[in-house]
Amino acid sequence: MNTKINEPIGARRPAAKKAVSSENQTNPFDMLKTDKHLFTGLELFEMKIEKYPTLWGKVLPARGVGVIMGASDTGKSMFCKNFSLSIAKGEKTFLGMPLYTRHKRVLIVSTEEEEMIVSYILNQQRKLFPDPEFLNNIKFLFNCRDYLKEASEVLKNEKFDLIVLDSWGDISRGHPNDYSSVRQQGMQPWKELALKHNCLVLIIHHTVKNSEHSAPDKNKLNGSQAMEAMARCVIQIQVIPRTNRRTLTIVKCNHLPEETKGKSMEIEVINETRTLKFIRHINRDSLHAPAAAKFDKNIWIQRCQSKRADNMSFDKIREEMLKNYPGEEVPSVTWFKENYKEPEVNKITSQQTSTRNVHWKSLPGDQKLDQSSEHSLEKGKLS
Repeated sequence: MNTKINEPIGARRPAAKKAVSSENQTNPFDMLKTDKHLFTGLELFEMKIEKYPTLWGKVLPARGVGVIMGASDTGKSMFCKNFSLSIAKGEKTFLGMPLYTRHKRVLIVSTEEEEMIVSYILNQQRKLFPDPEFLNNIKFLFNCRDYLKEASEVLKNEKFDLIVLDSWGDISRGHPNDYSSVRQQGMQPWKELALKHNCLVLIIHHTVKNSEHSAPDKNKLNGSQAMEAMARCVIQIQVIPRTNRRTLTIVKCNHLPEETKGKSMEIEVINETRTLKFIRHINRDSLHAPAAAKFDKNIWIQRCQSKRADNMSFDKIREEMLKNYPGEEVPSVTWFKENYKEPEVNKITSQQTSTRNVHWKSLPGDQKLDQSSEHSLEKGKLS
């Protein structure tokens, strides 16, 4: 840093300072040494970080861990895919807020969607990119035994702006409700990866049950509070009832003032291209509690029944439905698992059996004989 100060070309240093303040992203990372762990206060002060480096607007940090949370089928994965496409294309904005990309590369760790589904989704969006070459800037990891190890290997060779973990439930280690386990075995290794490679790890995670009926709240994040505590930013996605719109609400962001955290963004889902459109900013206090009635349960469960009768897996069912109903938004595998109930075989419940046994013991011997005969006759009729 001293050599730059003593350089004879006077215009060079102001230009670098301008890049830091206007682009908000370029130089701070050049000052960091990833193998250095101890700093003096003066060293930190002389970094002259005048604006907190972010990747998206003033919300998502450029370095560290963030979380996108929401109930099943609210559009968490769709949001992250659209975000990734905008980064890979080198776009200047996403949903009306500026993007500060440095490498234009994204790594998506996909555990819920396999290769064919992602290919199908990308082909639905081909109208958006006549020249698909930029898709080389997005890499996907599927079906790994150790996602952290594989991601670390990928980052050795290329620099990325963003790593998306979709979804956390399949990737995390340790018990989800144990604070120490979530923090040390789950979050900490990914945080270290983000800090080492100066990128953002964005985690997709579910909220607790029935949270879609409540106001936005960081405490609705499923599992231990350790996850929310370690994330620098948490955004909640909710469905606006009986519409194809969503609200994005910042429920936690350490570097933002309180008045900014109180804002929500309303966006619209364009089903034909599976893209998102910014509608407006709204006050968080004016939000009605969203409902989960996004899909007609009767219709989709009926469509599912015959396929389940043939012992078809939910993954295969959804794959077929994407082909059979191209103009409709198909519920996720998680939605089917949560809403579909396997038909029960008619049988006497344990409670009924217990009641019958008590009644049987209380009968005199001759009545037992009579009822036993009646039962045998009924059984003979049924057979």
